[in-house]
Amino acid sequence: MTKEAPKVGKKMKPTIAPKPLPRGPVKIAVKIAVKIAGKNGRAMLGAGIDLTGKPKLKWKPRNFHKDRLYRMEYSKLIKQTTEVDGLKLASLEALLKKKEIVVVTTKGEAFGMLPLTASTPHLRPYALEVLRSIAKEFQQKSGGYRLLVSSLFRSPDQQLKEAKKNPTAIDPSVGASTHLFGNTFDFTINRYLDKNGKEVQDAALTKILDAVIIDHQKRGMAMGYWEKNARHVIAAKP
Repeated sequence: MTKEAPKVGKKMKPTIAPKPLPRGPVKIAVKIAVKIAGKNGRAMLGAGIDLTGKPKLKWKPRNFHKDRLYRMEYSKLIKQTTEVDGLKLASLEALLKKKEIVVVTTKGEAFGMLPLTASTPHLRPYALEVLRSIAKEFQQKSGGYRLLVSSLFRSPDQQLKEAKKNPTAIDPSVGASTHLFGNTFDFTINRYLDKNGKEVQDAALTKILDAVIIDHQKRGMAMGYWEKNARHVIAAKP
């Protein structure tokens, strides 16, 4: 079977796809956390990233779904492990200082943002590039509509706050959400922005979004999880 070559960055030689992940929600989740977030939960920057210019990142083929979103029972997505503890050691200020995490704004971007009540506007640099890529492709294929981001980076305290009001959010005392890794963002599917910045509802736009996310899975750039009112996207490290 022909290996899929990355569509982002310079042309690369096909690489050997990783072995299929073991079955079972918890085993899959732990392996995903290590692969995507990096050892001990510290997602590392790719070589040659210029945060002030235009990053030229490369993603390798991965063993992600090529034809559908993930629909694993969300409460079992991530089991609390030492990977999460590694992130708790660093404050948001420390991560910003080391440029391991960056501020996300909507100025000049192909996406908008809802008021963040249980997260902060920060992501790992490579995760921001994945967000931009999905948003731009969605805008092109939808005829000018923009996505609305509903959640980004969360601290353990913010995750606890979200778990109390949102049944799909993982209680930190039980497990860990991938939002704690700074490589995850959510798109609401209840609202989109038209060319004039007006919020609209359209199920056809959600189908376009799903197709765009699946396309990024094919490229090895992200994993998309189906949620009732949102799409939970975990960016893969280049």
